[in-house]
Amino acid sequence: MKQQYNFQNWLQTQVSDDPEVVLAGKLEYLRLYLTDAMRELRIKAGLSQAQLAEKLGVQQAAVSKLESALKNHELESVLNYLHQLDADLLVAVKQGDEFYQVSDNSGMVLVDVPVEVQELAISKGMSLREYVQTAIHDFSPNGKTVQELVTASENDHPVKLNH
Repeated sequence: MKQQYNFQNWLQTQVSDDPEVVLAGKLEYLRLYLTDAMRELRIKAGLSQAQLAEKLGVQQAAVSKLESALKNHELESVLNYLHQLDADLLVAVKQGDEFYQVSDNSGMVLVDVPVEVQELAISKGMSLREYVQTAIHDFSPNGKTVQELVTASENDHPVKLNH
C-alpha cells in the first residue's frame, strides 16, 4: 500500500476522555484504512469501478459507496468485494497484552509487533512486513520462509525458531 498507517500508535493517542468520541475516532480510522486498501486492491487488479461492479452483480455506484469512508459498510459486502479481488480480510482483537487472530486464513498469522520493530524496519528502508519476514528467514531452521513455517506447523510438524 502507498501509505503505511501505524494503527497501534493511533489507538494509544489520547484524543478525548469521552468513550463515544474515542469509539467514533476508531470507527473513522477503520473506515479510512479499509476503503483505501479496497480501492488500491481494485486498482492493482486493473479494474475500474464499473468492471468490478459487473463482477459483483451490482451497479457502479455500489462499488463507489464501498470505496467511500463516509458510508457505513456491511461486512458481507466488504468480504464479497475482497473475494472478487482474491483478497482476504485479516482481523485481530487486542485487549491489554492478549492478542487474538479471528481471521479464517491459516496462511497468514497476525502478530502484535512493538513500535521499535517498525522503527528498525524504516531504518533499513524496508516495510514492516519485509523486515519481519527477513528476520524470520534469518532465524529459522534451514532458512525457511514464513509460508513454509506456517505450512509445516499446519501439517503437525512443529518448527522451532532458533533464538
